[in-house]
Amino acid sequence: MTRAARVAAVAATLVASTLPQVAGAHARSVLATATTSRDAIELISQDPWTPVGGDLRIGVRISASVAAAPDATVRVVASQPLGSRADFDRVVAEGVRGTPFDEFEVAVTALPADAAGTHVLTLGLESPQRLDPTRLALRRAGVYPLTIELRTSGAEKPTGSSFTTFAVVTEALPDGQPRQLASRLGVAWVWPLQEGPALLPDGSRDPAVLQSFEPDGRLGRQAASLARAGDVRLTLAPGPETLEAWVARGRSAVGASRSAAAVLDAVGRTEIVAPTYVPTDIASLLRGGLDDVVETQLLRGREVLAGLVGAQPSPSIAVARLATSESLARLRASGVTQVVIDDSALASDPADPSILTQPFQLRTGDGSQEPLAAVASDSGLVSLFAGDIPPALRAQRILAGLSIVALEAPSATRAVVLASQPELAAPSALFDALLGGLRGNPWLNTMTVSEVFAGVPPGGGRNPAVRALAPPQVPDPPVSAFAYRLTEAHVDAFEAFVGSTDPVVIEGRQALLVVESSTFAGVDGVARASATLDHVNEQIDAFVAGIRVPDPGTITLTSRSGEIPLTFRNDTGRRVRIAVTVESSKLFFPDGTTYTIDLAPRSTTLRVAVEARTSGTFPLGLSVRTADGGLVIAETRLQVRSTVVSTVGLTLMISAAVVLALWWALYIRRARKRRREGAGRRG
Repeated sequence: MTRAARVAAVAATLVASTLPQVAGAHARSVLATATTSRDAIELISQDPWTPVGGDLRIGVRISASVAAAPDATVRVVASQPLGSRADFDRVVAEGVRGTPFDEFEVAVTALPADAAGTHVLTLGLESPQRLDPTRLALRRAGVYPLTIELRTSGAEKPTGSSFTTFAVVTEALPDGQPRQLASRLGVAWVWPLQEGPALLPDGSRDPAVLQSFEPDGRLGRQAASLARAGDVRLTLAPGPETLEAWVARGRSAVGASRSAAAVLDAVGRTEIVAPTYVPTDIASLLRGGLDDVVETQLLRGREVLAGLVGAQPSPSIAVARLATSESLARLRASGVTQVVIDDSALASDPADPSILTQPFQLRTGDGSQEPLAAVASDSGLVSLFAGDIPPALRAQRILAGLSIVALEAPSATRAVVLASQPELAAPSALFDALLGGLRGNPWLNTMTVSEVFAGVPPGGGRNPAVRALAPPQVPDPPVSAFAYRLTEAHVDAFEAFVGSTDPVVIEGRQALLVVESSTFAGVDGVARASATLDHVNEQIDAFVAGIRVPDPGTITLTSRSGEIPLTFRNDTGRRVRIAVTVESSKLFFPDGTTYTIDLAPRSTTLRVAVEARTSGTFPLGLSVRTADGGLVIAETRLQVRSTVVSTVGLTLMISAAVVLALWWALYIRRARKRRREGAGRRG
């Protein structure tokens, strides 16, 4: 059959196809979300798998200007089925090479289209029992690269654009349904729901984080897809601080309330693992001398999740993206016995490919004789979640990659773990397409992480494979241990002063929880973390500044004993207790040098009993602290002038005056006697 005759036959078949067929009983990805693209043609939907002899339906969006051209055609080129995962990776990275396996071309005007402009290609697959030149010659099970090009009729090269997707072709049962593999490949999707901390340095909430909770926000879109997940088995890793802020936002925002309810419902019916309260790099904190912060993060994370969803997260499973011997030892100490680790964190061992499909023993190097049970997240497939290509194409590539792995050992019990990146930003269409492609898949079986550990035998058979960690690069924590400890001590002292329910204390505790988040990376992140601590300290200092001590001045004592009045001004608006210490080498304090007083709002005067030891002007040291002594409020010096003459001094003065008077009396008497004697001699 000539190409023209084949095009005509295919066009007739395509025109007979209707859009309701796209939404039929066959499980497939239908992505209706409109996206903008500079490409003239892009993938909008695709059946995730097709039995031999069946019809593969592909929805494409074609730019209106090209679709209206009478000579525009869509050319589909099928390549040889892929033989391995390495072949799949090469096609994704470099494109298709080699001679086409089969192809056909159809006029765009012959393709049915819906109101959104989606054109549907129905590609018939040839059956081995009945050859049909109008159908693609994909006669056996496999994963076939399909290059779809938009062309001008007769042109040697595509005039618009092209993309490469993958047709997953399964064997067919007599009734035309797909035949399942002897052992379907397990797929454990670890789905994080995390944002950076919602707290801004000034104590307000980050608008970008709050927007993420809305139905059209990054997490809101994922929540909508989770609500449609149905019976797909998942492992969720919701960020405790994120979920806490999400629920709080939902009390005042309708959209966030709906998305939060969807997440809480999903979290309540599937497996959850508890990350730290905020995303943290445990290895970084440990090397930074912040061991207790790790403990706080783990405990607080579990407490918050348990309080929000009413169920304890799995205490034995953790996702350790950046792992070191120290961080794994710390997780082990907290009760973790099974970890999900990124495959890039492991020392390479190309001789054993089971590292990506079977659990193994992880040598931690922390001195423990017992390795940790571990599974590796397939970073190659996880990387396909991100990118700027259409979500339907991303989803189909992931499903095709999983299908290739399934075909490599169709009778073995194996599983692939996909731990999505927490910062993944993607439309709902991507998640919906993946969920739809995993649901009822004849080659893939969704599992939770705990089911992988329980149901997939470790690699290595009787001698389980033991892996080692690659040398890690551990960054510094966002805030140094010194700065953290300084602020922590400041908050502790302030809490003892005003109580744990004070808003400044509550915000300070929250700041200490979030400043070590691993999302605070780079110069800007570190600056934000430091500014958060600075704000806490400034708030405490501002409160303390509302307690005014006596201004430096001179106090005069006119008697040997008396009282020094010290007036304190309390402008904090609340009653507080302080400790006042006085000190002077020239004064004696009969009632002691330290006084604990309650300061009511406004003014309070403390009268300190003193006895002057001498006259003159000398300093009086004044130290004001919180009642427990933990927080310095003020330290100053006053001047005391004593006009008192002491008893000893007075006695000496009187004695001197008497002596002087006696001397003068004796002198005068002698002088008179000498004058009389002189007068007698002259007479």
